[in-house]
Amino acid sequence: MSDRSIPLAKFRLGRIVSTPSALNHLTQEDILLALQRHQAGDWGDVDEHYSRENELSLKADRSATTVLLPEDC
Repeated sequence: MSDRSIPLAKFRLGRIVSTPSALNHLTQEDILLALQRHQAGDWGDVDEHYSRENELSLKADRSATTVLLPEDC
C-alpha cells in the first residue's frame, strides 16, 4: 500500500478533452495525476488571482475539462 493518500474530489470533471500538443508531450500517467490533482482543487503553482478564479469556476458549468499545456492558451 502506498503512503501517498488520494485526495478527495471537489467536483466532477465532465467530458475530458485534450489539445494535440498535450497528448504529444505528456504521458498517460502525467495526465491522470494532473487530473486527480485538479479535481482535488490543487491548482499548482499559480498566483492568487488564478487560484481565486479556479475556485469561482467550481460554481460554473462543469460539463468538460480540457487538458492543455501553458503554450496552448
